[in-house]
Amino acid sequence: MIARYELDLSPAAGLKGGGLRKALRIGLNRAASPVKAAVVSNAEAVKRYGFLAKAIRIRTKVYPADKFVAVIGPSSKFVRQKGKFKKGKRKGQPKKAIPAKYAHLVERGTKRSRAQPFLGKAHAETAARFLDQVGAEVGREIEQELARRAKR
Repeated sequence: MIARYELDLSPAAGLKGGGLRKALRIGLNRAASPVKAAVVSNAEAVKRYGFLAKAIRIRTKVYPADKFVAVIGPSSKFVRQKGKFKKGKRKGQPKKAIPAKYAHLVERGTKRSRAQPFLGKAHAETAARFLDQVGAEVGREIEQELARRAKR
């Protein structure tokens, strides 16, 4: 789900180098925390092993020209063991669960299993609140960073 938001960064003109990037990253992370909580609560309805809900992470990225993105979803680094193979050439070896590889199948469904949307519901619940919080959190973090720079 994509949401665009215009943010006035003119008060941050005094920040140079990594100061603005740091403030954007921290503020965006704080604003995205309630969205992550909503995604986790919706993903907990998928009750196979519970790995999908445990794998949800926030990843923030700040691009040049002051564009920034928060991606909320299962981390590709989250890997857990869920038993062992019972037969075949891999008999006795551990089975791995990697939620990032099957999250899209849970979200949209397949022809053999119904969809259990956890990202779409969370987006619908929290989109407006997130857009309001982004401006407030980023603004607060920019002010704190300017205050830290003034003390130096």
